[in-house]
Formats: sequence, structure tokens, C-alpha cells
Amino acid sequence: MRRQAAPRRAAAGWRAVFGVPLIVGAATLAGLLAALLHEGAGWVAAWFGLGLPLALTVWHVVRAYAPRNRATRPR
Repeated sequence: MRRQAAPRRAAAGWRAVFGVPLIVGAATLAGLLAALLHEGAGWVAAWFGLGLPLALTVWHVVRAYAPRNRATRPR
């Protein structure tokens, strides 16, 4: 008896792979430019733009080391 091959998933497009990193990079670049070129509100924008990569890194590290409860974990 011949087994049927499992259907293959389509390869992820470039937006699925590079979308979020491009957005984070653009926000970081905007934060750097705001810090260099503007005062006042530009500094606030710089804090958000430059803090975004750090905040995402901390969020992923906390999620990686957080204990997992199998009863409440979505399937």
C-alpha cells in the first residue's frame, strides 16, 4: 500500500520573514535622526525609536524563561 505524501506548506514570503525587522529598523533609524535633528518632542520620539529594540529583546527573553503552564497554554 502506498502512503500519501503530506501536503507541503508554501514558503513564507519576504514580508513574513523581513517585515517586522524592517519596521524595527525603520523605527530605530527614525529615532536616531530625531535625536540628532530635533529637540523637545524629537527627543521623546528618539526614546521610543531607540527603546523599541531593547523592549522587544527584553520581552522575548522574559517569554523564553517564563515557566510554562500546560493547563493554560493555548494549543
